[in-house]
Amino acid sequence: MKMKFLFLNMLVLSFFFIILNHPISMGMVLLIQTLMVSMLTLIMFKNSWFSYMIFLILVGGMLVLFMYMTSVASNEKFKLNFSVSLMIMIVALISFLLLNLKLEFFTNSKFDFMLTLSKFIQPMSMMILLFLMIYLLVCMIGIVKISFINQGPLRQLFN
Repeated sequence: MKMKFLFLNMLVLSFFFIILNHPISMGMVLLIQTLMVSMLTLIMFKNSWFSYMIFLILVGGMLVLFMYMTSVASNEKFKLNFSVSLMIMIVALISFLLLNLKLEFFTNSKFDFMLTLSKFIQPMSMMILLFLMIYLLVCMIGIVKISFINQGPLRQLFN
């Protein structure tokens, strides 16, 4: 039941992302979808560290996007459109009504998710996993060095 609710809400938010045109509202939709993806992985894998790491990675990427957006975009006023909020409420009501349907595509595949996770952490793939972790660490250190607070590409110029 929880997975159906999360899946339907993620689908609804994906449709709303297309409708929205302000960066703040798009960022809010992305943040909510990030939370839902991490909750969905928690339910599927029954392992909290995996969902926590996915949440941290996605929020880190969103922070980079937010910094880029604030340095490039102009200061627009944010107004909540009534028609969009009414549409959000209607679609949320429809998604709650759809929860009562018999959707059985999640129950049979729970074993497949656990099997995939066990294949991910095998001795054969540990070397590749270790290489990817080191590569991500080096990339993160490089990005921090490039965007140093006084010299980086995101600095503000005061005239």
